[in-house]
Amino acid sequence: MQRTSTHTYRKRLGPWGLNAVVTVRVDVSPHVPVDGERIDGLRVGFAVPECLPARDRYYLWLGVRLVVDQLDALAEGGFLVVRVLDFEVPALTEYQGEAAAAALLEWFDQNLSVRRAGHSVRFDKEANAYVFFWGRPADAVGSFVRQLFDPDPRRRELAADRCADWPSSYGREDVRILSRALATCAATEGDSSALEAQLHALFELGSTGFQPRSDLAPLRAIDRDALPGVLCEYVDDLLDE
Repeated sequence: MQRTSTHTYRKRLGPWGLNAVVTVRVDVSPHVPVDGERIDGLRVGFAVPECLPARDRYYLWLGVRLVVDQLDALAEGGFLVVRVLDFEVPALTEYQGEAAAAALLEWFDQNLSVRRAGHSVRFDKEANAYVFFWGRPADAVGSFVRQLFDPDPRRRELAADRCADWPSSYGREDVRILSRALATCAATEGDSSALEAQLHALFELGSTGFQPRSDLAPLRAIDRDALPGVLCEYVDDLLDE
């Protein structure tokens, strides 16, 4: 099986809309590509261009995870490899990070008949933002994830601190979504205070027992030689190295 195509995601529910274009190739391979990763220990591989912004890479990963069980069923004895070839935002004024996940979900629906049950989106006029629900009663962590990718380092730091406040209140899926977002942010974080907050939050979430090592994989991209000693120890301990 092999599918390659481009899909344009459009959604307009308020005064501004969402617009994103994703090009994807899916095929079955005997192994996960060296530039990709295996998702949740299942027979699904995922690869995305490293040149994409961290926020887009995270939400594209989320799009795969949301339907990973259905994708695993299509593996045909090998690995179903999802490779994002290109991702574009035609107008930056009509974009919000979650659109990357939504675009990929629509691609899966149209090309593989794989659908995320209960997925929906609404426009919050007060927040002037789109709110996505990924088939759960409520997406309480969605606002945290958006703030983790905020251009302002102080807001990123505050969002990480909030993630660490009540780790015992999160379910398994919440911990996994937040952990991957925090690790993705930390891998490219240029502000030392925000990075320390992100790593601390990962430690706190790890105390729940719901954090598989695979969700911390983006941390391996950090140049530990360039970090202050205490932050380097944080990364080493998280990766158990």
